[in-house]
Amino acid sequence: MKRIMLSLLATFILYCVYADLTMGTLHSATTEYKADTTDTNIHATEITVKQGDTLLSLIETLHDGKIPVSIETLIHDFETYNSNATPTTMKIGESYYIPLYQDIKSP
Repeated sequence: MKRIMLSLLATFILYCVYADLTMGTLHSATTEYKADTTDTNIHATEITVKQGDTLLSLIETLHDGKIPVSIETLIHDFETYNSNATPTTMKIGESYYIPLYQDIKSP
């Protein structure tokens, strides 16, 4: 009888571990929204990077201290305009296309 109970308990534990790893037990705390990929208000301006510049600091300068989109969207748009660059590989003295969103000033 002990063997049957131990076998059932082991099977139940393995099933619980499998279910937890494949389906998870917690629901996502964030809601996913589908982005509109037909946005025609996105443009870019070419900026030469100076010492201390980061993608976020350049965007904040162009948008009066506000970041108008999520950071993930910003990084995606930057990488779209600059095919061989990422925000972490920006180099001083090189020019990059920085995304502009809606009605904002040029540098």
